[in-house]
Amino acid sequence: MVAACRSVLGGQSPFEGITLDEALLACAKALVDNLVLERLQAEVNESLVTAIAVKASPDTRNPASHLMPSITGSLTRLNELGSKYSAAFLEARQAELRSALEDALTNGTWRSEFPGRLILKRFVGEHVRGVNYDAFRNIILDKMVDASYQPPGMKEVIDKIT
Repeated sequence: MVAACRSVLGGQSPFEGITLDEALLACAKALVDNLVLERLQAEVNESLVTAIAVKASPDTRNPASHLMPSITGSLTRLNELGSKYSAAFLEARQAELRSALEDALTNGTWRSEFPGRLILKRFVGEHVRGVNYDAFRNIILDKMVDASYQPPGMKEVIDKIT
């Protein structure tokens, strides 16, 4: 990634007094609030959506009346979830998600816990200004090819694609 930065910035380093790892970690730290929101939204949304199950037998001659029990059941489940998702519950869940993300930052597992794409986008915005994310990502890949570098796990991903 340093080679890609130098290539784009005419040989200059984008870091002042910090290492690449420190710059990436800072970018990951800046994502915590967004990731907490994203994960909390996804949990609640999935729960609410899966509570809705409107269906009837395909053999029915009266679909309207046969749909009513499943509609009523769905509304009951939604009401129960509405009670579950109180402000206190959401704040507690938010604290759990934040704690897990902050633990990952502290114990070094943030590289597998945080989305690399989001970290790289923030990195490009902060350290490689004037270059768009997609172009920079492609330059990184080109530099990896030039160096014959293949990260662990990449072969498995490529094999699945091909």
